[in-house]
Amino acid sequence: MLFCIDRFEGDLCILQADDDSMHEFSRHLIPAGATEGTWLTQVDGVFHIDAAETERVAARIRDKMNRLWQ
Repeated sequence: MLFCIDRFEGDLCILQADDDSMHEFSRHLIPAGATEGTWLTQVDGVFHIDAAETERVAARIRDKMNRLWQ
């Protein structure tokens, strides 16, 4: 399952799963350098940054924004 960081609330990290469900995890479980909008995978209970998915989604959003402003 893929998760996107929605926001941080104090010591919690709010993640939106790829099925649109929302989950709360302790912030210390999130990899260093992850920010809002970063996509994560979870393997054996450990989160890892999915750089390819993060870039794919960012590129899709940039493309939509460019088309909107043309």
